[in-house]
Amino acid sequence: MTRNLLDHESDYSVHGTAGPWVILCHGLGMDRHMFASQVEALSSYRVVTWDAPGHGVTLGAHDVGIAAGARRLHALLDRLDIAAAHLDGQSMGGYIAQDVTRLAPDRVLSFMSIGSTPLGENYYSGLDKLSLRWAGRIIEFYPWSWLVHQTARECAESKQARAYVVRTLGQHSKRGFSHLATSVYRELLDRRSPVGFGCPVLLTVGVSDGVGRVQQYTREWGARLGVGVQEVPGAAHNANMDNAPYFNEVLKVFLVNAAIAHDA
Repeated sequence: MTRNLLDHESDYSVHGTAGPWVILCHGLGMDRHMFASQVEALSSYRVVTWDAPGHGVTLGAHDVGIAAGARRLHALLDRLDIAAAHLDGQSMGGYIAQDVTRLAPDRVLSFMSIGSTPLGENYYSGLDKLSLRWAGRIIEFYPWSWLVHQTARECAESKQARAYVVRTLGQHSKRGFSHLATSVYRELLDRRSPVGFGCPVLLTVGVSDGVGRVQQYTREWGARLGVGVQEVPGAAHNANMDNAPYFNEVLKVFLVNAAIAHDA
């Protein structure tokens, strides 16, 4: 069951009427609809999908980035009277979820990353820091149509997931997406130290994820946190879309184990 608590212009939707809360945070340039398969699979939970500032129904917003997303997510927790929730973030969504964990750890039951990397500039090499800080400017040198299709090829393996990326990313202007990328990646490096987690953590990455050095940084992150990294076969950066059946089983098992750990 899908229930939108405001109207068709709302930037969030609530799915289900009972069970623990799960909040799904999408990646850069995407929107809440990238989690359609997870919403269907998590029928025993109350699932929130939402559009981060500058995405979906908020396309064109100027106040964007990790901090803006964290403020919006925190406001959603208050709006929906959610004491604590499981946070699941894909790529940029993982940065937003980490920022909320940093600011309000008591409201986070667990954290799950899908192809995201850690906040904190000390994780990244000098060359990667330079590339990230200039990502927005670099985008401006490429033809927008070519960049949209190239991004789809890098982010997804399945035809359905690639079509979603082309359709969703294509709603942005090149200038608008450049602004989003600049805001997100500069804020990523402005965080001086990584987030400390007082909750269960699961890091996942698509076996074929070729975006930047996501795979390498995910494994380094897992080693520092002392947690394993779950590889999703037949999947690239948008692993939850490329291989939804496999990913959904991993997610459901993690949520059950996280609840057991919380109640122990």
